[in-house]
Amino acid sequence: MEIKEKLLDLKKRTYKNATECIMPFWYDHMVDEINGGFYGAVDKDLKPVVSAPKSAVLTSRMLWAYSNAYDVTGEERCRHLAKRAYIYLREHFWDETYGGIYWMVGPKGDPFDTVKRTYAQACFLYAAAEYYRVFQEDEALKYTGAGGPVCKTGERRISGFSVQELAGRSVGTYLVYEP
Repeated sequence: MEIKEKLLDLKKRTYKNATECIMPFWYDHMVDEINGGFYGAVDKDLKPVVSAPKSAVLTSRMLWAYSNAYDVTGEERCRHLAKRAYIYLREHFWDETYGGIYWMVGPKGDPFDTVKRTYAQACFLYAAAEYYRVFQEDEALKYTGAGGPVCKTGERRISGFSVQELAGRSVGTYLVYEP
């Protein structure tokens, strides 16, 4: 088999694996119909762990994957799940006061681990950019940095107080989202 044939075969097998194995797993096992979004975990029997917190990284990856899957397949189910992830991130992970997304929310979408790790911000940024690219929803641009810088150098704030004020000493510089 020549290289071109090998690559075409790999493309065909990859597409089949994604559309017949990987994506259906997420449709069938991870959609949280009660609390919205996607479950944070499943057990060894593939039953949802309804008490598990939900991750910004996982939900952002779902946003990117389903946006891209819709672009490739045109399946409405992918559009629906991309929109579900986008809305859940916007409504439950997004910090309306200081911007940025929380690392984790509880099973019902309440803030759980409100630290804003750079990795989660980056995952959300690229997922929102893909969502915008595919669906052209202008609101998504707010989360991509297209309207200006997403992050600036500044002091980290917790409940309106700087870390320095809370700790009584200087602790360095952090990246903070600026809407």
